[in-house]
Amino acid sequence: MNITFLAMLYGLSMPIMFPMAAIIISNQRLAERSQVTYTMRQPPAMDNLLSKSVLGILKYAPLCMLFNGFWLLDNKQFFENVWGYKNKTTEFMKSQHFVAIKVNQSSPLLLAGCLCAIVCMIQVIVSEETLQRMGFTMAMDSLDVDEDLPNFFEALPVSEATRILAEND
Repeated sequence: MNITFLAMLYGLSMPIMFPMAAIIISNQRLAERSQVTYTMRQPPAMDNLLSKSVLGILKYAPLCMLFNGFWLLDNKQFFENVWGYKNKTTEFMKSQHFVAIKVNQSSPLLLAGCLCAIVCMIQVIVSEETLQRMGFTMAMDSLDVDEDLPNFFEALPVSEATRILAEND
């Protein structure tokens, strides 16, 4: 999650972040899957609670990218050569970096960011049942799948299960 947020937050200023994040996430997934196949005899029975939690947090990453991208592309010092000079060395240099409603290279990001922020606020304010009734969410039908998978501790080798239990004591 950290890698995704960092890539989304700084990707417009450093485009190398997007391929780096893809490589890191792929490497992490490969390492985790090989570790699970090495340590587990059978796959443990798990639900999708962790996936839903991560997706609930990650939906704010594109919102961060849009607003930070707007701030980066609206930099007047870089794109318009506007400087705020200092009269004394003890003064702070003013950035002249304020939100102004005008059409330039950063306007689409501001528009998309505001629309996404409105959608996120609607998702937080309006109840899940109302959104589902109006057709704005995924179906919440539960699937009753019995794959005869053992619980977590039965899927582990005995030595690993005793080590994990010893850590919790």
